[in-house]
Amino acid sequence: MYSTVYGHKRVKEKLSRLVSRGDLTGSFLFYGPPSIGKRTTAFLTAKYALCLNQQEEDCTCESCRKFGSEHPDFMCVGQVDRIKVEDIDRILDFTSVMPFTSDRKVIVLDNAESMTWEAGNRLLKLLEEPPDAVSIFLVTTDQNRLLPTIISRCHDFQFKSLSVEDATNVLWKCLGFNLSEARVLGWIASESSVDVFSNAGLYLKHRNQAFDFVSIFKQRDIIETLDYVDKFDKTEIAVFVDMVILIMTDFLTLLYGLEDIVNADMRDEMSKACRGFTDKELLAMINVLSQTKKHAYLNINLSTSFKSHLIRSFALLQR
Repeated sequence: MYSTVYGHKRVKEKLSRLVSRGDLTGSFLFYGPPSIGKRTTAFLTAKYALCLNQQEEDCTCESCRKFGSEHPDFMCVGQVDRIKVEDIDRILDFTSVMPFTSDRKVIVLDNAESMTWEAGNRLLKLLEEPPDAVSIFLVTTDQNRLLPTIISRCHDFQFKSLSVEDATNVLWKCLGFNLSEARVLGWIASESSVDVFSNAGLYLKHRNQAFDFVSIFKQRDIIETLDYVDKFDKTEIAVFVDMVILIMTDFLTLLYGLEDIVNADMRDEMSKACRGFTDKELLAMINVLSQTKKHAYLNINLSTSFKSHLIRSFALLQR
């Protein structure tokens, strides 16, 4: 049933049990990082809940054929604009009418954190006294922005970040990146807090820029190195630091004579570039630059912090 969703084994097992028992009446909250399968899981569950044959895969019943186009018993709001009172009124009207094709009605509130306070209070009326044979799925990246009273009335399902392997498979098998690129992006998706899946090409660009930056850094030119940092918007620094640390970690791996590096598509360039460092220098610099990542959680100016840690790194290289 969830064969197209990578990762989230416990969530899928729990949902499968509910589905097999026909226990999908009520409200369900799917929360977790962006672009990791929450919406897809909600849609697959909705499709199965509406299926006339209760068939998990490749069903051709009237309901399954209509799903994804104009299904009279399915509604999704929140994919384009904020969820307003008018949207909740449409949901209330929708649930007040008996199902037309299936034996229940299903609503997905995507980006539920965008719901206005007024809309949230209106939705509570439906959650407090849900009609029979109505399933409501709230999908959000930030459950803390929902009213506590809404959360308390939902069965909650936490979606955690994908493993490197699962993220790589999504990028390779679903989004069409070649395996080498998918491995790099999969590492970024798993090990950092950024939403790689919505703009994967941008992060490949940052990876290449990080390699150029480390090459400049290797020349021990502190002025040129600091000037390079000024090219980046403050919102990009955290990702760029991740990429620099990734490049240096691969350098370290190659210096130790190991083959399994993340940036396998740049192996030849990496093998040449790593010769400008010793393993002790790389370990020290990785440790110093990792302090910049910690500052991301303290609302400290990352550009200033990064430059400060670069100066410390240069000091280490002079010893």
